[in-house]
Amino acid sequence: MQLCLQLAVMAAACLGLHALTQDEIAQFRTQGTFEANTGIAGWVEVEDAGRKLYVKSNGIPDHSTGRFPGVGNPNQIQEQNFILRVKKNPVYADTPGCLPMGPVGLAVNGVPLYNPHSHLCEDAVISERFDSCHGHPDMPGKYHYHQNPICLYRQEDGQASPLVGVAADGFPIYGPVDESGRTLTSADLDQCHGREVNGQYRYHITADYPYILGCFKGVLLPDAGVNRGCRCAVRSAARQKSLLDVLRNIADERKQEARREPLDPIG
Repeated sequence: MQLCLQLAVMAAACLGLHALTQDEIAQFRTQGTFEANTGIAGWVEVEDAGRKLYVKSNGIPDHSTGRFPGVGNPNQIQEQNFILRVKKNPVYADTPGCLPMGPVGLAVNGVPLYNPHSHLCEDAVISERFDSCHGHPDMPGKYHYHQNPICLYRQEDGQASPLVGVAADGFPIYGPVDESGRTLTSADLDQCHGREVNGQYRYHITADYPYILGCFKGVLLPDAGVNRGCRCAVRSAARQKSLLDVLRNIADERKQEARREPLDPIG
């Protein structure tokens, strides 16, 4: 194991893997607007700490939000104190790391990015309710995204998606459109939901499961600022699609049965 880690460090040095470039760091900012539920303005900053970068935020979104508490979500949005610590030069893990509950990265506006699951280990995008910007708060009041944060950036036709955030292992997260203008799916990405571009690794958000990350490609710092231990295993995109197909077939059969049943007479 020690030899593998040493080789990974040497490979990173040769490849020049980086967490965030200066141009990417400059994209971590907010619009300074006040969030409607809390009356608080979100903020985010990236601090250079030598061999590490500290990404800090209060977790308040800088775009419109739904009314919380609201239908299907009794939780309130509350100000947080996020500090994500990542290596300036991340290294590939010998074995990809599983995703904990809670934040697995931070978006460029300081809002946390979560794994694809609910607290019941179900597909959160299907089983939970979100506002029009694809976010919602959990019980501790952390507003977060499980899927593409569509209000965070503008997708230009035929243009590559911009930076969306950074994962807890230090690798950047981009939107779903690649440099050739093609919209990616999970089938285009590795098991962690990423790929290399010009020798640099990056994650991509897609419209299909697991949406943001499938696992951690890189090694996390001991003080990364995310939970340890994993409760919900991320399934392969193909397996998840087959499960969804089964659920859709069951729903269709029930609809057909309901149509065949006679309606009760009125009066």
